[in-house]
Amino acid sequence: MSRSVSLWLLFLVGLAGCSNSRQDSGTAGAAASQDVPIPINVAATVGMVADVVRQFGGDRVTVTQVCGSGVDPHLYIATRDDVQTMIIADMIYYSGP
Repeated sequence: MSRSVSLWLLFLVGLAGCSNSRQDSGTAGAAASQDVPIPINVAATVGMVADVVRQFGGDRVTVTQVCGSGVDPHLYIATRDDVQTMIIADMIYYSGP
């Protein structure tokens, strides 16, 4: 199996296994609880990767694109803010070796 297919399968399994939800217990005596999905915080390196993650993740992910549009990813140098974005991300997706 190729590396990219393996990564996508891992991504899909990760999304399927994420069942984080907040439950609102309501007032005393109320039996109703409401599940609100908590979005997965994802950092993606370039626009093409970010778009694919947004398409697959839908409303279950919040995607931050690290390398801005119009920037050559081969010449890109990460800033402190970019590093911080990747540190706090639940998942990081990138393309390349």
